Amino acid sequence: MTRRLTPADLADILRDTTHAQAKPPRTTAGDVAVQTLKALAAGVGASMLVGGALWLLAAPPDIIGNAAATTAVIVSGAVLLVQAVPSDKLLTVRRIQQVQAVVIDAEFRKRKAYEVIEKLEAQHAEAGREWQRAMAELRNENKVLRAENLRYKEAGKTPTFVTSSRVTEEIVKDAQVIIEHWYSTLRPNVRGEMVGEWWSRPKAVAAGWTKTRHKEACNLLIDVGIVVVNEKLPSILPTFTDAGAALYRLHTKAEQALSEPDMPRRQADYVEPD
Repeated sequence: MTRRLTPADLADILRDTTHAQAKPPRTTAGDVAVQTLKALAAGVGASMLVGGALWLLAAPPDIIGNAAATTAVIVSGAVLLVQAVPSDKLLTVRRIQQVQAVVIDAEFRKRKAYEVIEKLEAQHAEAGREWQRAMAELRNENKVLRAENLRYKEAGKTPTFVTSSRVTEEIVKDAQVIIEHWYSTLRPNVRGEMVGEWWSRPKAVAAGWTKTRHKEACNLLIDVGIVVVNEKLPSILPTFTDAGAALYRLHTKAEQALSEPDMPRRQADYVEPD
């Protein structure tokens, strides 16, 4: 796996490369002699070219001589300088410097982008906390409103108000369990009718209910007209084709019972068949 170079790594490479390129190459006496001869040859050629041009222009001999000598010295020195510092080495250093500048700029842009991302994340976290605080306030307000609504209902009841069966949120939840159990166990009987399994007292006691708890839930289901007892065998009326219809009836009637009931008083309590 290739390791990514950091700006510090590139700075080290640039420094090492610059030092390496700045070191004079190891040359022999023969190399020096060849380079000197090349420089002299270039100088002589340049002096001959300048001298020939001045001769064609009919310049005085002393001017031709001085110009040719000066040209030979300048050209020879320039050739020696170019040979001493090759252009490819300087080009390598410049390229590394350009790469370093690009990487530094990219690193700067990346850090700025990270700062923006961190700022957005902090704002998002703060918005999440604000949302949680708002939800907590709404829950508290809802509890207060429900308590006030219950007090208003209690205050609006007539002195002769008597429910046909005790109605509380716990009893309504237990009645809902009985309904859900019935519809979750629907099976066709011998006549092809879909019949559920009744949540009997033994099942309720095995689930941790008391006998009173089971009786109150069954009484509520009878009062609201969902359950009927035929020959001591309780069942949910077939008019409620699904659990949704039965649950809607339960909660609607329970709400009415908590405010101003319109149901006749039941004459007999639920009795569990032996």
